[in-house]
Amino acid sequence: MLRKHIERIVRFPVTIIILAIFATAFFAYQFKDLHMVLDPKAILPQDHPYVKLNNEIEKQFGGSRVVVIGVASKDGDIFNPSDIEKIRLINEEAKKLPGILENNVVSIADRKVKYVKAEGDSLEIKGLLEGIEYTPEGMALLKQRVYSNPMFINSLISEDGTVAAIILDFKGGASDWGQKAGSGAEQKAEVRSKKLEVRSEKTEANDAIRRTLLTAGKAIIFVALALAAGGVTLLFTGYYLHMEGFLVPLAMLTSSLATLIVLPAVVKLIKPGFIYR
Repeated sequence: MLRKHIERIVRFPVTIIILAIFATAFFAYQFKDLHMVLDPKAILPQDHPYVKLNNEIEKQFGGSRVVVIGVASKDGDIFNPSDIEKIRLINEEAKKLPGILENNVVSIADRKVKYVKAEGDSLEIKGLLEGIEYTPEGMALLKQRVYSNPMFINSLISEDGTVAAIILDFKGGASDWGQKAGSGAEQKAEVRSKKLEVRSEKTEANDAIRRTLLTAGKAIIFVALALAAGGVTLLFTGYYLHMEGFLVPLAMLTSSLATLIVLPAVVKLIKPGFIYR
C-alpha cells in the first residue's frame, strides 16, 4: 500500500498539490464560523458542583472580572486635593464603562465606602468624602477617617498612604494550542535530512523520494500514531483537557499527511538544486 502511495506522488505531483490547495482553502473557509473565547472559565466543567457554586455566587454578587487601578502620589501621600480629585473622577467615570458592575466599584472616593463613628449611644455613618473640603484641614480630616478603619489599609490605600486603589468589577467574559505544531516541522526536517543522505549515494532523484518515504516515512507514521494515541487518552480526563484529546490526534494526522504527501509532491515539482543535479 505504501509503495502504491509513493508511486502516485512521483507520477502526479501537480494533482496532489492542487488537491492540497483545495483542502486548505476548504478548511480556511471554516474560520468564518470560529469565534474567540477569552473567558478562562469556559474550559471548566460546568456540571461540576464547585463550578456551579462559583457561577451562582458570581451571578448574585459579581467578582469574576476584577480590575484594579492604582493612583500613586508623586510627592508625599495621596491626601491632597489634586490626587483625591483624580481618584474621585476615575471612580465616577469607571461606572460608565460597558459591562461594569457599578455597585462593585470601590475606592475611598466612592459613596458606598463609609466612615463610621460611635459616640455614646449614637452612631455616625457618612461617606469618606462627605463634607470634606479641599483644604489642608479637609485633607487631614479625610486621612483621619480613612485610617480609622483597618479594613481600608492595604486594600483601598497603602499603609504609607502613597498609593490608592480603585477596584472595578466587570460582568461577562474576558479567554492555545501550539506546542504540538512543532512535531510536523520536526518530521519534515527528518524527511529532508533523509533526502540529503540518499542524494549522497548518487541515486536518481525520483528513486531518492521513493526510498526516503519507504524508510523515514514508516518512522513518521509510527511516531504520529504514537503521539495521537497518547493524545486520545485526554478524551477521558473529564476536564477541559478532553479537547486536546481531539486536537492532538488531528494535528498529528494533518502534519503527517503534509509530510508524506504534500512535501514530496512539492519536491518533485520544483526540483530543488540540493536534490536534483
